[in-house]
Amino acid sequence: MIKTISIKNFKSVVDLLLELGSFNVLIGENGCGKSNILEAIAFGAASNVDKLNHEFLGSRGIRTTPIRIYVFGV
Repeated sequence: MIKTISIKNFKSVVDLLLELGSFNVLIGENGCGKSNILEAIAFGAASNVDKLNHEFLGSRGIRTTPIRIYVFGV
């Protein structure tokens, strides 16, 4: 069982160490970062199985930005 999760610099999450139990609930106001925590966990899981593509992530409800929108070398 995963006991802790560390998230740094992901969307609105600057630095978070989240201690987990056998059942976890995220409660907070709108816009406080609950979904960002879940997306960070999903990205970590997808990365672990080399599935960082729009089809895989999108089918799991993870919001991604198409690569054509990114500006490289700035």
